[in-house]
Amino acid sequence: MRKPKSKRRIAVFGNGFNGSNLGGFIEGLTEAIPPKHADFFLFMSHAAYGHSETQRMAENSIFDLPDLKTFDAAIIYGPGLNFVDAIEKLCDKCAEAEIPTVAVGIQDDRFSYVAVDNYTGRYDLVEHLIEKHNVKNVSFIAGSMENEDSNARLQGALDALSKHNLELKSENLHYSNWSIQSAADFIGKVFTDRKPKDYPDAFITANDMLAMFAVAEINKFGFNVPDDFIVSGFDATSDSQVFYPSIATVDQNQKEIGKATADALMNQLISGEKVNKLIKCSAYPGESCGCEECRGENEARRSLGRHKPEK
Repeated sequence: MRKPKSKRRIAVFGNGFNGSNLGGFIEGLTEAIPPKHADFFLFMSHAAYGHSETQRMAENSIFDLPDLKTFDAAIIYGPGLNFVDAIEKLCDKCAEAEIPTVAVGIQDDRFSYVAVDNYTGRYDLVEHLIEKHNVKNVSFIAGSMENEDSNARLQGALDALSKHNLELKSENLHYSNWSIQSAADFIGKVFTDRKPKDYPDAFITANDMLAMFAVAEINKFGFNVPDDFIVSGFDATSDSQVFYPSIATVDQNQKEIGKATADALMNQLISGEKVNKLIKCSAYPGESCGCEECRGENEARRSLGRHKPEK
């Protein structure tokens, strides 16, 4: 058993394609555990569904680099990792090292668990679309079938629709595997293969990036958001706020997740006890659902415009 150190070495595993959320998470984490108390070592893959198997394995090989027995603790930031085999391998690696570990968004009895309540945030936003904007015929562009976050967001939408005696038609559910091209292709097929009476009146997507590209695809066919179709996303990224129209979305409160993870980790380091905690999401209406200037979007756009241009 190693002697306690005044300054901890903590390994953090994540995926760079989820950089906006990961950045907010790390900000909260390092506010709660400042540099004088810990050094964080970030091991970040960029594996994606569009990659070949060889490329994906090469990207995830970064997780094999650290000798976890030289670390005091580990954090597995599950959102964005996506691939079950990579997640299982990481979990086994941390367990074998016998170091305190917090799994974010990944349920594993060996570790502390911190997660975001994707379900309620999505439920609240879909209910807003129904009650405030009279949405009735929804299309849902999901992430991947095996992703827990995407499935929770889908279930929240389904239950909100069911409460109002509405349903998600099978032809309106599309699994994009987080690919913007797949989402664009699906929307294109909606407009080319269906009659206008069969168009959905809202496109609900699994994240903000999919939502922004959905708006672009809808515009390409000569329609306007939100006048012709409503679009909503998930994640409350800074890009989605300054985008026009700003995306109706759900804020996962990543800084709070980071702080909760820090608390869970320190609890394990000090007492050895595991912690389970669920962080609430916040529904954020936006211009893409017809709610004008409800989040200070114009000020955010003006602020962005004041930045010094690059040479």
